[in-house]
Amino acid sequence: MELKQENLYISAYKNGPNWCGNTDPSLTTQPNTEAVMAKEKVRNSTALEKEIWKAIPDTKGFYEVSNKGRVRSWHNNTNTPGKREKPRILKQDNSAKHGYSTVCLRNNGKRWTALVHRLVAEAFLPNPENKPQVNHKNGCKTKNWASNLEWVTRSENQQHAHENGLMNPPKGKEHWNTELTENDVLDIRAAYATGWFTQKEIAECYDMCRAAITNIINRKTW
Repeated sequence: MELKQENLYISAYKNGPNWCGNTDPSLTTQPNTEAVMAKEKVRNSTALEKEIWKAIPDTKGFYEVSNKGRVRSWHNNTNTPGKREKPRILKQDNSAKHGYSTVCLRNNGKRWTALVHRLVAEAFLPNPENKPQVNHKNGCKTKNWASNLEWVTRSENQQHAHENGLMNPPKGKEHWNTELTENDVLDIRAAYATGWFTQKEIAECYDMCRAAITNIINRKTW
């Protein structure tokens, strides 16, 4: 993805007449033309990568998971049996202490919580050595794209965490996985403060997971 190299629509805001340099959203009434065009380009570029869906085992075809880490349901509402005409994307929960994304599934009157990264790995990643754990290559537990996951042993998972500073990760530019500069961080916070860009859109621009952007905005990692 070349979006970051273009400095995205955030640059359009910064260089345009409506850029709010002091991060006061009240000073920005609407985005300039360059910002709107760049924002649309982000959406179109993200959509270019084909999303592939596969059925989740033991759910009778009512649930599917994609290679982009999304889960959808074909269930009708609770009081109406059968399948719906169009699937519904399930909201994922990232609030658990372990930090992984989860979804709630149901079948035959039973409900359970599933880890999204395991659903993706089981659907899209071969595991000939029957390794028991799934590792996030970039260290972001909510970036559940198949390309970011790999099957590992427990020791391999621990070694990856140790080598990449995931046990007690440093902040700012010292973090092992950072590709941001201090100016990038200021742009991210300022763009979000305008109210025109969601955390998800900013994350797509920088090819990062939403949780990483949230941590930057909340000053947890910078």
